[in-house]
Amino acid sequence: EARLLVFSEDRDSIRIPDGDANATHTAAAVTEDADTSALILGYNDSLPVILREMPENVRRVLLAGRQGSDEERERLVTLAAQRGLAVEFSSAELTEEGALEALAKNAEHVVILNDHEKEEEEADMEAIYLLLNLRDIRARLGARYNITTEMRRERNQDLVEDSDRTDFVVASSMSSRRG
Repeated sequence: EARLLVFSEDRDSIRIPDGDANATHTAAAVTEDADTSALILGYNDSLPVILREMPENVRRVLLAGRQGSDEERERLVTLAAQRGLAVEFSSAELTEEGALEALAKNAEHVVILNDHEKEEEEADMEAIYLLLNLRDIRARLGARYNITTEMRRERNQDLVEDSDRTDFVVASSMSSRRG
């Protein structure tokens, strides 16, 4: 069963780009029955939706970077438990390459959330920094994780396009729909 995860505040704003869907599917394919883990870097209001919509084979989620209040964290743990996800929190410093490498080496999926409390340009630059570092770590370690990055400005999305189609850059409007 193929799935496409799309987030949007407004259903009418969803646009699926034309392209070679088979190549994208092949590049992002994960064995359906294998339990996998996801690393989510950052925090914003779309996190509950992302946890609810994780692929069925994702069993563990590690949340790192800016995190919500204790109440918000407890709500996320409860939500994840309803979905059968084990959630862990990390206070690792994401600007330290060794810490980022340690977080990423056991993940099959990495999601970089844009910090909606910061100015668009600043938040996008932080996301780009993480994305480029994660790509470098993946290349050096021979890791196979895919990266989904939320960006708020289209021109910044163009800066980090990925020619091998293993990474996905999405607009913030696609990651903030609430069900």
